[in-house]
Amino acid sequence: MLLDMLKGFVPVALARWVFGLSWPWITAVGIATVLGHVFPIWHGFRGGKGAATAGGVLLAALPPIGAVTLLTFVVMKKLSRRASVASLSAASLAAALTMAFDGRQWPIQLAVGLWMIVAFRHSENIVRLLRGEEPPG
Repeated sequence: MLLDMLKGFVPVALARWVFGLSWPWITAVGIATVLGHVFPIWHGFRGGKGAATAGGVLLAALPPIGAVTLLTFVVMKKLSRRASVASLSAASLAAALTMAFDGRQWPIQLAVGLWMIVAFRHSENIVRLLRGEEPPG
C-alpha cells in the first residue's frame, strides 16, 4: 500500500513543489498517475483499484485533505474490516471536503475525478456491499 501511495505522491509532489506547475497541470498529473496505476499498459490494462495511489496524489496536492483522507481510510478499515468500504469512504470524503473547503475549480476537479475512478473500480464491491455479500479483507 505504501508503494502505491508513493506512486501517486511523487509525481504530484514533483509537479507542484519542484517544477512549480499550475493547478491544471497538477490535476492532470494526479489523474494520469491514478489512471496509469489502474490501467497499466504493461499488464494488459489490468491494474489496481487506485485508492492508495489516489491517496498519495491527495497528500501531495492537498496535504490537509490528503491527511484526513488517510485517517478516514484507517478508521473505516478498522471499523468495517473492509478495504472497499474504507476506500470508498475516504474518496467520497476527499471530494466533499475539497468542494466544501477549497472551492477552486482545479482542486475540485482533481478530487472528484479521483472519486470517480475509485468508485468505478469498486463497482463490483459496491454491488456485493448492497447485497451483503462483501467479504472482510
